[in-house]
Amino acid sequence: MAKVRIKRKDRKEVDSTLAANRGIDFVERMFEKKTKSIPDPDEPGYSMTHKMEVSDGIAYPRVVNINKELKYLNSNDAYDYAKKTGEFIKFKNDADAVKFTQNYKGGRKVKIGK
Repeated sequence: MAKVRIKRKDRKEVDSTLAANRGIDFVERMFEKKTKSIPDPDEPGYSMTHKMEVSDGIAYPRVVNINKELKYLNSNDAYDYAKKTGEFIKFKNDADAVKFTQNYKGGRKVKIGK
């Protein structure tokens, strides 16, 4: 997989956001050396670990860990799951959340996508 390159300022923001949200399962999975993945239903032949979405100023994964097994949820179910369980990161607005979802793989210690 190609190394993710992002601007230094954006990397600092990503690193800061991730550090502030350690303990959330989907964030912790970003730092695991051998993160579990599941097949991507939208892109045959590819796998995924998170598949991030944004709504109402939060970034949340569509791939969630339920009973130690990764499950792919549709958009509505993923949003409901995030709100119910706290599996999301809150931002000032959707634009900031989108920027994070586009750059999170570029975090200094993030293992996925590298």
